[in-house]
Amino acid sequence: MAEPIQDGSDRLFLVEFERGILTVIPLGDFESFRWPEMEAASKAIFESMQRDPDAKILVDMGRLRYCGSALLGIMLRVWKSVSARSGVLSFCNVNPEVTEILKQTRLDTLWTVYPTREAAIAALLRS
Repeated sequence: MAEPIQDGSDRLFLVEFERGILTVIPLGDFESFRWPEMEAASKAIFESMQRDPDAKILVDMGRLRYCGSALLGIMLRVWKSVSARSGVLSFCNVNPEVTEILKQTRLDTLWTVYPTREAAIAALLRS
């Protein structure tokens, strides 16, 4: 597993890599951060993706209560990068409020959502 990002942006994301799966864990309320902080934090995700371009991406939303437009914007950028190389972006541990946001924005049609991290990893390892 990768260590948390050490440039201060670990307040926003924890990035782990194991068995070909890059797991991104949003850590808090993104609406309280300014865009430059979020942009800096998201660079760690893209750098990790460059180190292993074949990695499948899993976003574990278990630590979030709310998902605003800033986080969705970052995840859309990740998805565009992943889909350009025929990669996979999936989500797990999505609470009912975030599930509703994904449905309202129709993003649930782009990304597979799993109930748990274990279920997501098992499915991603089979794919």
